[in-house]
Amino acid sequence: MNVGYQDDEFHYDEFHYDDTIEKSEFKGAMFSIAIEDSELDDILSDKDQIMIKQDFNCYCFNVKREPRYFRIKCPKGKSLTNKQVIKELIEQKMILECNHVFLEGFIKKTDYQYELMTGS
Repeated sequence: MNVGYQDDEFHYDEFHYDDTIEKSEFKGAMFSIAIEDSELDDILSDKDQIMIKQDFNCYCFNVKREPRYFRIKCPKGKSLTNKQVIKELIEQKMILECNHVFLEGFIKKTDYQYELMTGS
């Protein structure tokens, strides 16, 4: 899927959803993965563990909800990649419970804490 938008004031980069990502690799995901296949093996962190924060503060929720946190441990002697984090989020049954069902990446807040970057 390709989406682009341009008007007189703004030009938004084209977003390309890579539908060639091996689906069986992320079997059981309760969200869609919109991270380029070429970025899946990118190192997210070299820490031994990180926390991923899932906020519920978008327009999809009428009632304020507390965030959820997912503790992700790094395999011994390795760095955490996007792919490893996604697999662990699937294992921990993370669900994107609103219109923003596309996992587009992770936003680094501290050396140990990241937030989900999602879209619709």
